[in-house]
Amino acid sequence: MDGVKQSVPLLIAGLAPGTKVGLWEFGNQLDPPHDLVQLAPLEPLATGKDTILSQLTAVTAIRTGTSLMLQATGATLSFG
Repeated sequence: MDGVKQSVPLLIAGLAPGTKVGLWEFGNQLDPPHDLVQLAPLEPLATGKDTILSQLTAVTAIRTGTSLMLQATGATLSFG
């Protein structure tokens, strides 16, 4: 997660001010019955950059043993 937090500001710095970017947090039942929460709306960086960067600092990874990726591909994976 620290790598993501360090990389996003660098990515944003390279984008045009009119580029639309948003920030979502994914996890299990964050906003029941939903597994996601919108932290910053999709909007041009010229108006949304500060919101994205401030919300990004508050995001933390919580190890739960599952992920949306595993749930989406679980039918094709075999665990021993």
